Amino acid sequence: MNAGDFQATYTCVADDVELMRLALGVVFYCSGDVTTHRNEMKFAVDAAWPLAASGVRSLQTTNMKRPKAIKDGKKALLQMLEERPSEVYNYVSVDNRRHNDEAPDCCIEISDAGYRSASYFLCRLPIGDDDTHGALLDLTLKVAAHLHAAHGYAGYTLARNAESPKASLTDRMFYPIGMRHPGIDLPSAANTSFVVNEGIKRVNWLTILGKDMARKAGSLDGLDQRSGIIVHKSGDGVVIQAGDAPLIGDNNGRETCEVYRRVGRALKGIRCKDHPAFIFGPGEFMASAEKTEAWLSSLDD
Repeated sequence: MNAGDFQATYTCVADDVELMRLALGVVFYCSGDVTTHRNEMKFAVDAAWPLAASGVRSLQTTNMKRPKAIKDGKKALLQMLEERPSEVYNYVSVDNRRHNDEAPDCCIEISDAGYRSASYFLCRLPIGDDDTHGALLDLTLKVAAHLHAAHGYAGYTLARNAESPKASLTDRMFYPIGMRHPGIDLPSAANTSFVVNEGIKRVNWLTILGKDMARKAGSLDGLDQRSGIIVHKSGDGVVIQAGDAPLIGDNNGRETCEVYRRVGRALKGIRCKDHPAFIFGPGEFMASAEKTEAWLSSLDD
């Protein structure tokens, strides 16, 4: 399935606002708070900003109920890295929203979870021309070489505002989308930051392994020789690339993303087996640990 067909199939609109969009994205999870990685995250902001700058128009932080217009999004990101985060100031997102409920598919986000000694850097880019995935690959390799992340991934993902009052409308779409389309990442940055040191979340087009995760994974020499897979050495770790371009896949149409599954099988031993639940089953009012694990493990075999 291509990006246009996917977006047409899974349109989610309320009050003339598009609540969810397909996007390309990368997220790096770090062991240690933002202060620990301050200079590395500044580098990440500098690297990502040229790709997102033209779309950024809004800012949202921890203590804001809705985004506000901003003229200098990069300054807001760097300001968080200069100040010590607190319980009321531990998250900054600059994005392209005009409305609180709108899907932010052009976004740079930094979050600090000091109480669980973790942080993350996230960048989403709108689906554009054929070279957007090339820009994502370049960004991922560049940042991975400087940011001492525990792990991360890049590829197709879903953009939506998790804090929106209408977020439940998109929550209910996660499980059927994830189980049908193996190449789509279901976003869970805040949830995954609880278990940064427990293992990787899941594989994707690009799977980032920091020094410790690469050591736990063991030799990847055999993986590097498999058709369509490239293991990029990056800083103290590696970035595993599954195919020339990201895939959406469609299990209904036998587009099973086999190249992703090769990576998934090789890395299932270091996948987190106790990830916080964030996926809802049909008719369920609480996130389901069973449904969450079913999706997270779906590329293991």
